Amino acid sequence: MTQRTGITEITAPVAAGSPDTPLAVHYNNEQQGGLKRFATIAERDGFSAKFRSRLLGSVAYVTKGENGYVSIYSWTGTKIDGSDGTWKFEGYMGGIVLADTDGALPNQVATMVLSDDFAIQSAGDQGDGSLISLSDAIKQKIAEKSTGTGDGMITVGTYQSPQTFDKGNTLELEWPLKSWPDANKEKTIRVSMDHSAFEPLHKPGFLAYLSHGIEVIGKYGSGAKGHHDGTIWFDEIVVPNNAYIGSDMPSKSYTIEEADSLDPNVSGGTDYLIAFRVGSKGNAPGDGFVRIYIYDKSINPYMENGYVEDVNGQPMVVERHYKKGDKLDFLDIVGVVNAKGQQELGFHVVDDFSDDSLNITDPYYGETALMIQALTSTSRTGLARLQYQQDTQQRIIEGSRYVGEGLFSLAFFTQVSLPMITSNAGMGQTQIDGAHFYNINAMSAGVVDGHVVLKDDGTHVCDFSFGNIFDAELTSILKGKSVIVKTTTTNKDNGVHVYLMTWKGDADKYTKEIFTSRKNGAPIWQANWVASDYSFISEDATHEDVSNTHTFTVPVNAKNFAIIITPVSAEEPCEIKIKDFEVDAQVPFNAYSIQASEMIGEQRGVWDPESFIFTQDLQGYASLRYTVNQTWTIMPIGVPGTAQNQDITLDQSKNIVTDSAARGGEGVLKFNKEGIVSGGSYVDFFAWNEQSTEDDLTIRVVMLNPDTGKFDPDNKDLYIAEGGITVPANSKGSKHLFHIPSKQVEQGEEWGIFAKSSKADGAFIQCVSNKNPLIQVKIKLKKLDTVPYTSSDEGDGKSSEAVKYDS
Repeated sequence: MTQRTGITEITAPVAAGSPDTPLAVHYNNEQQGGLKRFATIAERDGFSAKFRSRLLGSVAYVTKGENGYVSIYSWTGTKIDGSDGTWKFEGYMGGIVLADTDGALPNQVATMVLSDDFAIQSAGDQGDGSLISLSDAIKQKIAEKSTGTGDGMITVGTYQSPQTFDKGNTLELEWPLKSWPDANKEKTIRVSMDHSAFEPLHKPGFLAYLSHGIEVIGKYGSGAKGHHDGTIWFDEIVVPNNAYIGSDMPSKSYTIEEADSLDPNVSGGTDYLIAFRVGSKGNAPGDGFVRIYIYDKSINPYMENGYVEDVNGQPMVVERHYKKGDKLDFLDIVGVVNAKGQQELGFHVVDDFSDDSLNITDPYYGETALMIQALTSTSRTGLARLQYQQDTQQRIIEGSRYVGEGLFSLAFFTQVSLPMITSNAGMGQTQIDGAHFYNINAMSAGVVDGHVVLKDDGTHVCDFSFGNIFDAELTSILKGKSVIVKTTTTNKDNGVHVYLMTWKGDADKYTKEIFTSRKNGAPIWQANWVASDYSFISEDATHEDVSNTHTFTVPVNAKNFAIIITPVSAEEPCEIKIKDFEVDAQVPFNAYSIQASEMIGEQRGVWDPESFIFTQDLQGYASLRYTVNQTWTIMPIGVPGTAQNQDITLDQSKNIVTDSAARGGEGVLKFNKEGIVSGGSYVDFFAWNEQSTEDDLTIRVVMLNPDTGKFDPDNKDLYIAEGGITVPANSKGSKHLFHIPSKQVEQGEEWGIFAKSSKADGAFIQCVSNKNPLIQVKIKLKKLDTVPYTSSDEGDGKSSEAVKYDS
């Protein structure tokens, strides 16, 4: 036999010392069992697949095993050919493995849980590993911090007063300090001072002036894109703003928002008193005006109908008119604006003089200023308001009142019975609260069974006026707004008129009698009283109480107004019973009335809405037709309705069709009042098509280019509105309407209408019956009118007005 060098030959069987002791053996000529080393689990599994007969009793040592740590695995199979079993994780090889409790190490085989003092509370199989323990000193420190009986207590004392220092685990604050949990930080307590401890907290306010004179170019009606707006930024801050009043220099704007943490939809937001004051140096270079206004920056891009409205619904606009050579001076806007959420404001000045600019004053000539002061339920003043009034020597008085139901009511009066009393002529009177009764002839009156009874005396005809005269403050608040008048009457003998009367004399200096005679049956009104509107209640001989509702709009030029009931005619016998007579605001609101000492002569802006209709019908012909070409073709506007005034007129010097047979409907719309064209405006036309194929028809409303004096329907900057339709083949006429969007219009602005067909000799517009006009144009104009800022007729001789929109 050949001898093998370096080999220990075993010629006898090798056996374990005990039958239960595992021992590596051989299967055929392959070694089984033993410790096998692998770099990775993948390497281990590859070996297992290739050499299954070597796995019985094996242990694997894997360098990068479970979770990347050195790991030990054992083979669970019992068959010597390795045909069963898997690798079982036995644990990590040496060292200490720290694991959290959320499964980051899912195969950990032993756990140890510590109590809050770091003592081992429970432990798994520790094997022969190391035991970690804490010293008694550490345990003592932990115990002190846990129970608050040792050095872990908080030390509190007054700075630089050692004798005040002490330890404790509870800190109690005395007023005016206060504490509360921080909602945004866990286990954090915030400490602050009660800001009302030493004086009431000042309400949000802001006051700033123009520190030096500036030149502003702000021209009204300067071109096709509207006027240049001069914006003012106030750089000398006297009372700084806080969190509720913001400023942004790049956009020259200021923001206001509700000055509390409440929901503004529930609380109603916060009212702010705003005073905007602008002074100009020099003299007026010609006849014209200077206007200042507050703009709502949320309306973007800039549109002239972006005037901020006060709580009464009127625009924050003031202007003063000058004659050439008049000394330019100050204009003031003072009003109350409600803020819900954040509202961004801009402060502007424009003029219509021929010169290029206005010289705005510096403090040497007087303050050009902006004052914003929050008005809350607990305070209506603050540092900004007080300092502004002192600096400008201007006293601002604002009155606040709720305007809603019960502006006038008989409910209280009719609760008490009064016997019927016959009085001589003229014995009725107007009470100090405005309650009004005047009898032209001797008659009887009383309160019977909850009714005011007004009847003849058996000899004279019965004639009277009964109602209420409203004071100047409420009249000012209600200008341009609607009131609802509810009446319940029994009038079996005579019809009844319910009048809205307007007093045009000095405010609150009205005559106590509204009418004292009749002519041809109609009332002769006392001087300065005007019947602005009325409603008729017919005689009803078959019923008792009959209820009616009447809606009136308070005129914008009223100094006082009255709601009265009168007989339609003076008669005898006549008995009229009034059970209910109530005047309410149609839309309730909280209103302010403002008086400021320097505003005499200025004019405040108000809205005054009116509708204008222009119609082109047959014009006396059997039919009337306008052909539409493939290029822009002039269309008619229509003849003004009979109720038109001079605010919008038809200028017949432009857009006249050569050889046209139309009688009076051609021309352009001319706006003689500044205002806003609002919703409900439209163009309505009747389109035809005699061709066998359909045709596209476009009608466009275009503004006259003020720079060229011409119409250019293709200039997008001059578009007002457009209606495009497809007219079916062989169409015998159909109505088409398109709406005109809301748009600010300037005084003197002109609009024309043009049409274009997609093919030659295509669609056209035609009228064959007045029932379907060729074209009808409706314009709802909310005019910008002016009324005196105060009720005083005194002034400095200049015609200066506050701008108003009369609705």
